[in-house]
Amino acid sequence: MFEPEKLPAPDEMGFFFHPDIPGEDESDDVRALCLALGFDATAVAMEDDAPALSDEWAEAEDMTAPTRWTPTPPKGDGWQLVAKYDTEDGPAAMFVRPNA
Repeated sequence: MFEPEKLPAPDEMGFFFHPDIPGEDESDDVRALCLALGFDATAVAMEDDAPALSDEWAEAEDMTAPTRWTPTPPKGDGWQLVAKYDTEDGPAAMFVRPNA
């Protein structure tokens, strides 16, 4: 699962979802679904990871800001970027890694 070669190209705003991400509805607990598949999952908010780009996104309404954001993986080994997406609170990124 989560093979890098299956990762789609980002759209014009820099967003993408790996096709192996489980869940179909916004209300699905994606982290719990990933854990059941043997993967840990976590999200990183652009607001926390790249505040200047987040300000461009929110205040200047620069819709291309996420295309310039390279999300920082969480601490630890093996994290793989599998999604960049928009939320009610601004852009976020999802990382996964196999459970130890």
